[in-house]
Amino acid sequence: MLDVIEESALARGDSPSKAVEASALGRPFNVRSGSTAFRQELAWRVAAHNLERGERAGAAIDGDLRAALRTELGREWFVRDVGRGPHERREHPQVEDERPSTSAT
Repeated sequence: MLDVIEESALARGDSPSKAVEASALGRPFNVRSGSTAFRQELAWRVAAHNLERGERAGAAIDGDLRAALRTELGREWFVRDVGRGPHERREHPQVEDERPSTSAT
């Protein structure tokens, strides 16, 4: 069933896809894809940690250790980007790039 906006767009000669686009609400859902530079660097650090202990590079590590490595890397990047260490809790590196990819459902 067409809505008023779609009918109006079609009446003025827009294509059906343009008519549907004109009636869309909001903005498209943000979808992150691929590996980020932060994740790649974290993977290198995890691999280095494992190799130093005689493990294979891709071996699983403890969640607390992964969190510590992620926090250390985040702090280093914060200092690199901002030029100082974090002053308060909300500045501590909770790196957005580390969030899992999202997908529209």
